[in-house]
Amino acid sequence: MIIQKLRNSGMVVTVIIAALVLFVLGDILSGKNSLGFGSDDNDANVIAETAEGPWTVEDIGPIAERLYRNQLNQDPNYQLDEEKRKQLFSQAWEDLMNEKLIRSEIAKSGIEVTDEDLKELLMGLNPMESVKGDPSFQTDGQFDPMKVKMIYRQAKSNSQTKGLFVSYLENIRKAECEMRYAKFVSKTLYNTQAETRFNDFVATASAEAKVVALNFADVADKDVQLTDADFEAYLDEHKEFYRNEKEMRSVKYIRWNIVPSAEDSSYALEQANKTAASMKRQSKPDTLGAIGFLSKSDLPEEAPAEIASMVFPSQLGEVVGPIYKAEDGKYFVYQKVAENRDTVPRVRASHILIPSSGKLADDSTVIADSVQAMAFAEGLYRRVMGGADFAELAKKYSVDGSSSKGGDLGWSLASNYVPEFAKFCSTAQQGQVGLVKTQFGYHVIKMMEAPDYMRIKFTQNVFEIAAGAETVGVVDEESRAFRNKITDDPASFEKAHEAMKLIPRIQDNIATETREICGLQGADAKSLLFWLFDKERQKNDISDVFAFAGQHVIIKVEQVRHRGYATVDELRETLEPLVRNHKKYEILAAKMEKARASAKTAEELAKAVGGKVEVVTNLHMGQGFIPQYGSEAAIMGACFGANLNQLSNVIEGNNYAAVVFPTKRDEMDPKKEVMSMNRNDDFMSQPQMILSSLKRVLVREAEVQDLRYKFDWN
Repeated sequence: MIIQKLRNSGMVVTVIIAALVLFVLGDILSGKNSLGFGSDDNDANVIAETAEGPWTVEDIGPIAERLYRNQLNQDPNYQLDEEKRKQLFSQAWEDLMNEKLIRSEIAKSGIEVTDEDLKELLMGLNPMESVKGDPSFQTDGQFDPMKVKMIYRQAKSNSQTKGLFVSYLENIRKAECEMRYAKFVSKTLYNTQAETRFNDFVATASAEAKVVALNFADVADKDVQLTDADFEAYLDEHKEFYRNEKEMRSVKYIRWNIVPSAEDSSYALEQANKTAASMKRQSKPDTLGAIGFLSKSDLPEEAPAEIASMVFPSQLGEVVGPIYKAEDGKYFVYQKVAENRDTVPRVRASHILIPSSGKLADDSTVIADSVQAMAFAEGLYRRVMGGADFAELAKKYSVDGSSSKGGDLGWSLASNYVPEFAKFCSTAQQGQVGLVKTQFGYHVIKMMEAPDYMRIKFTQNVFEIAAGAETVGVVDEESRAFRNKITDDPASFEKAHEAMKLIPRIQDNIATETREICGLQGADAKSLLFWLFDKERQKNDISDVFAFAGQHVIIKVEQVRHRGYATVDELRETLEPLVRNHKKYEILAAKMEKARASAKTAEELAKAVGGKVEVVTNLHMGQGFIPQYGSEAAIMGACFGANLNQLSNVIEGNNYAAVVFPTKRDEMDPKKEVMSMNRNDDFMSQPQMILSSLKRVLVREAEVQDLRYKFDWN
């Protein structure tokens, strides 16, 4: 929320802090730094390959820098830890994609959003929906133009506010520009009358036909001889289906999981107990590495529940633990080392706001005056006290923006609320319900937590149940024994796993942006990506043992597919059944063509080729299959497209060679309302869908090969 961010910024920022910010930025985004930039190797700096050339760290760097500055403008205490760094670069990547692809197309169109346009979008008669929906610009859940003007005035006189507001405006400018372009494109999409007529025919028309089909399975595999020329001819005809937009790999692998033994678990518990005992013997708690000062409301969602439930209420210096958490496979030992008490509590309340006049959230209840508002609020109070679901009542009636969350306002300093509301929250206990009148109306309030005055520092010691040297040694011996059986013969991989009774696993279609490989994620998966996408990697290459903390892995490359049109060598196994079926079709088609030359009816043809006639009735093109034959698009098309009461040409289906004799078909005569339908009624032509589709098309056309796996910020 921009107002809250403005409130937290600026006022405490000094020239010294601003100078430190610039120093940190310079260190992070150039030379040898924590973001992973600064290599003299040009290939090492490439984050993506595209049809127009590479994208490098020099492209993403300025975007990351801008995002980093925005975060610092919003919060001068912002710390760029590992998780936030990855989030920042993930956002920078999306922005880079938009700039390189979508915004370059927008620039060609001449569409722009001027400064006057921006002012109109913020403070005009019809502000942007995203602006109206921003809680920063709302009063009591309703859009308030005066708040927009207030921030606008602040931005003119306060440099800190200006930096944040300018960034906000640029985001609005980009979003509006993209939407205008999408609307422009959507208006160019128009179905001709012929297209509308055909689409209606496909959706509603039915047909009947007689079909004579011979199954490819009737031709024995031994009677079909395949040559390289057959493969080449088939692939040349279908090459667009096998065009690789990016580098891909398929692998077969053996994985050995390293599972800690009972002895390993006992060792971790022993170490946790020793540490806890040592901490208890201390005359004064050791504050080295302590976390805090924190209140319960400061704890992140992922923090162990024991911190709030056991560490906060413990005595100063008391040791809590060891506590075992099975989901983490770890023992935790905590100690409260310091505490203090705030003068103003943090509170977490839910409320239902009934205004002194106006409609409630259900859109059917109208409050005429404050007397009716009080009576209605008192009724809700009694219902809550009688056991009614508070959250459901808030969703149904409250006019505050928190209604969608059951009225939950989350944690906040009590002083952030108006005095009457703050007074109740500061003194009420957990679960207590009250009724309070403020300038906004009547609030039915429920305290979700007791007021929190306490802030503590605590230490946290973690003892992971890890496999010991003996456990790892067993797995290492097994994986090395397997690798030693591998020779230059690619078949040795299969022979080895059969001999050692190991079960291989397969993973297909691995791309550079794949983040889970062979069951591994994070840094382990990146190690495999580096090996798999080495420029010299070839089919049948077999890795050495990848020895990770939790697994050992050996990989065999089953397939290497490069960008561009695939080759027969890359696709031979995939194409083999398709080419074989095509050859079988040619054999059956020759037989059917010979009989078709003299046959006049489906029955005569069936008798001549030793087949039978299947009568297909009530066939709808939209259903996508024929009951007797399954998914056979070519046969379906002939039922609707071939001449009535005539034998069609021989059709090559997925599993059949067929001849169709259409007997009945609806005429192409769509209803008047269909012919006059507005193109904008089509969901797929809406601007937001257009924008999403456009991005997919541009990424495909640009042949973006994502290489971010090479960097530790991804």
